[in-house]
Amino acid sequence: MSATPDGVAASAPTSVGLGRYALLGKLAEGGMAEVYLARQHGPKGFAKTVVVKKIRPVISGDQHFVQMFLNEARLAALINHPNVVSIHELGEEPESGSYYLVMEYIDGCTTRALLDELTHRGRRLPANIAVRIVADACAGLDFAHNLQDEEGRPLNIVHRDISLENILVAYSGLVKVVDFGLAKAAFDDRRTPTGQLKGKFGYLAPELLRGKPADRRADVWALGVVLYRLLAARKPFPGEIEGQIVNEILFTEPALDDCPVDLRPVLSRALAKDPVHRYQTAAEFQRDLEAWLARSGLMIVTSSVSAFVKSVFPEGHRDRVTARNLLATDSGWRGSATWISRNWRKASLAVAAAAIAGTGAAAYAFWLRPASQRSALHAQLELVDQRMDQGRLVGPGGDEALDHLLAARRLDVADAAVVQRGRALADVLVRLAHDARAHGENADVAAELQAALLADPGRAALEKELSQLDEEARRPVRSAAGPRKP
Repeated sequence: MSATPDGVAASAPTSVGLGRYALLGKLAEGGMAEVYLARQHGPKGFAKTVVVKKIRPVISGDQHFVQMFLNEARLAALINHPNVVSIHELGEEPESGSYYLVMEYIDGCTTRALLDELTHRGRRLPANIAVRIVADACAGLDFAHNLQDEEGRPLNIVHRDISLENILVAYSGLVKVVDFGLAKAAFDDRRTPTGQLKGKFGYLAPELLRGKPADRRADVWALGVVLYRLLAARKPFPGEIEGQIVNEILFTEPALDDCPVDLRPVLSRALAKDPVHRYQTAAEFQRDLEAWLARSGLMIVTSSVSAFVKSVFPEGHRDRVTARNLLATDSGWRGSATWISRNWRKASLAVAAAAIAGTGAAAYAFWLRPASQRSALHAQLELVDQRMDQGRLVGPGGDEALDHLLAARRLDVADAAVVQRGRALADVLVRLAHDARAHGENADVAAELQAALLADPGRAALEKELSQLDEEARRPVRSAAGPRKP
């Protein structure tokens, strides 16, 4: 888990010790808990990045909130699934007696952040990406819904807070459901007071608004709301105040004009007012989503989701930048200080030259890198050149020009040679896209332009052209089927 709520800034590095963990800085703060980026250190240089979730000091004495926090720990610890954020440990601070959770660190963003960024740019999320995200979230939720205790009795877990904010997309392309803080299970002896609703209003199923207990079908409804928002880039029940939202959820049907025609029956069933007519399990919902992907010829894999998210956030979402800065306080500064102490003459000359020139620090930064990094960067750029000469630009094999360009960019995003290669590759891909368009091959047009945007993320004209394609086609971008030659 790493994403922070909109408008919540990470705190300055703290480097506070907590058992085996060094808290590097606060990532987020909610009504119940504070979330910190942390590092676990071990022998022989072992280190692991994790997230620590602590009960806020102001409510640490409130047994209701403490029990909610412990309930989250007990539930999440039972769920071992690739589409659910893992819980590593429940700990207790020795001095205060306050509890904390140690969780898997997800290098990514919330689906809310992804959608907001696309909306800000005037772009839409391709339908196949949206369906893939929700199908993967279905898999994680269905696993939780079907958990049993040691004696084989169902635990009847219900998340009760599925939303855009609680579905994360990692830069690796993995989708993760997070935050079981409001979840309910058979072993939980707490009772929700009559008339008290748990969860976000815009995602509450009609039966919950009528005072009926939550079951797994309420989570299916919330997933339907998530899918609608990802496809239509708006709320299905857009009331401004709670009373309007409740009335719309209970009595109006959301407009499906902006959703693919053959996906509308799936969405309508997920958002059926009567839970009897809704998908009865998340697995049923997932099967229909997977079937739609197969029928439409738009099957998409994790690496395709990864490439898309990286095209939207080429430098990483602000959470990733925050995490990098915090991690630097733990080990990065020590590594830099050690290198400079060994290479003081080179470092001094570079810093002095940059100071005299007033600019050009980037040029000298190349020589401040360790030799191994310079060598790796050279090797990746040479492979970019070779693959472009061979006409192997993009494709699923992982050994094309774009793959090696992205590897070089990870080594140094600001290197002039990396930027130059990106622009050159994008030029070729744009030319291919325009050739494909002239021949009516619209799927290839979108694929080439997406790849070009990955190669040269700063090219605003590409975003505009992709947006126009989305509006014209009203259907999702298709992934490239194989290497293309100029």
